[in-house]
Amino acid sequence: MNSLFLFAMVLALLFIGVPVGVALGLSSILFVAFFSHDSLSSVAIQLFGAGQNYTLLAIPFFILASAFMSTGLPLPTSCQQTVASCYYAGL
Repeated sequence: MNSLFLFAMVLALLFIGVPVGVALGLSSILFVAFFSHDSLSSVAIQLFGAGQNYTLLAIPFFILASAFMSTGLPLPTSCQQTVASCYYAGL
């Protein structure tokens, strides 16, 4: 029953136009606050623990790299800096 209510809360938030990430996070926090015996500090501890997992940190960095590569603006600057640093380092 709890999982059905959580799923319905996510769908309701998505139908009113809330972004997917916000809907997932808000529904889980509201579920823990009102229907669970755990405190909200456990949610903060879990979020901090996920920040220590380097595999999960790779996902936002790949998204950031794709944003850089789609614009094409930072690439020539970074290439010039790389070539200049290799030249001055004697590589």
